[in-house]
Amino acid sequence: MIPAICLFPFGMDCQSVGMCALSVKDDSGKIKIDTMFFDIGWNDLPNRFGASFYRVFEKTAGGYNVEDRFINNSIQMTAFSTIVKEPLNKTGKAVYYNQNGYVSQVAHFKSNVKTGEAIWYYKNQTDSTVGKYNVYGSLTYSVNSTLFEINNNDGNGYEIDEVPYLKQGVPNLHDVVQKSIVIPASLRSKKFNIKAIIEFTVTTDGRVENAKVKRSCGESSLDNEALKVVNALPKFIPGKKKGVKIPFALVIPVTFVN
Repeated sequence: MIPAICLFPFGMDCQSVGMCALSVKDDSGKIKIDTMFFDIGWNDLPNRFGASFYRVFEKTAGGYNVEDRFINNSIQMTAFSTIVKEPLNKTGKAVYYNQNGYVSQVAHFKSNVKTGEAIWYYKNQTDSTVGKYNVYGSLTYSVNSTLFEINNNDGNGYEIDEVPYLKQGVPNLHDVVQKSIVIPASLRSKKFNIKAIIEFTVTTDGRVENAKVKRSCGESSLDNEALKVVNALPKFIPGKKKGVKIPFALVIPVTFVN
């Protein structure tokens, strides 16, 4: 059997052979690095059978450097924690990844409670939503986006783990929409550079629902074209709140140039 090899981000290489959990000992014989396995609900498992995630951790001053991975070896999270069992007691910076391998969130913790700035990434990390956790737990957002705006910001602690994104192998949302736009024949003799804003919901199974014109471009036939393209989008990976799939409202600008 060929070992599955992963790079440990804290300056060490580790490998897991077969179905056995990994234990690496230092010169004194104490366990320095170890591996734990979890099911989809993050419940402990004795080995890889039935596991959805595994955790590699290294003992360090005051706690553990922790790296969680999907069972296919792609990285899921890195953080420092004072304990290694679920739930972790994270302190400091934690970085989360989606199954495509891109960073999906960077957050800061104090005793496993988010504090200060948290950033959610999409479009292969080129766009982001920045959330600021305030003193009383409320959360305010700002958006750095060439794609869409998040429309679930009530300022009262609405927490998201991951915004919806198109499945692996499909280009980013903005490009998919823009490349699918067809200018109606009745308008092809006119010159214009206008924009419509479309709002829609991504359901828990990744479908587009309730698409509507949030702001018209001023030409009803183009508004309708934008709606048609958005309604025909392929399935998304759904958004998540505290690890649970949720319906998620998105807003996307659609530009018409002729």
